[in-house]
Amino acid sequence: MWEEPLAFAGAEAGITRLAFAPDGRTVVFSAGERGLNAELYVAELRGEELVDARPLAEVNSPGDDVAPAFSGSELHFASDRAGGAGGLDLWRAPWSAAGFGAPEPLDITRHYYAVTA
Repeated sequence: MWEEPLAFAGAEAGITRLAFAPDGRTVVFSAGERGLNAELYVAELRGEELVDARPLAEVNSPGDDVAPAFSGSELHFASDRAGGAGGLDLWRAPWSAAGFGAPEPLDITRHYYAVTA
C-alpha cells in the first residue's frame, strides 16, 4: 500500500522542518543551528527532489528564523528578530504564487483563542 520512504538528503546539512505550501510545489525549510542565525529557505519540489533552493530573503532577519508552517495563504514561523516580545516569537508573512510579503508579528491576543469544554 505504501511505498518505502525516501531519506531526505538535507537532513545531514541541518535542514529541518519542511513546510509545504498549498500549491504542493513550494517548500520552505529551516537550515542552520539555533543561536547561529538559522534561516528559512524556499525551494521547488519537482518529482522527489527539492530544486532551486535559496534563502528566503523576503522573510529572513539577522536573528534566527525557524519552524515554518503554512496556514492557508500565510507562512507562519518563529523568530527572535527585533520587534518581537523577546525570545522566539510567532510571525507571519503573506504568501501567493508571486512570492512572500513582509513579515509581521502575530498578535496573540487577536489570533489565538482559548478552547473550553
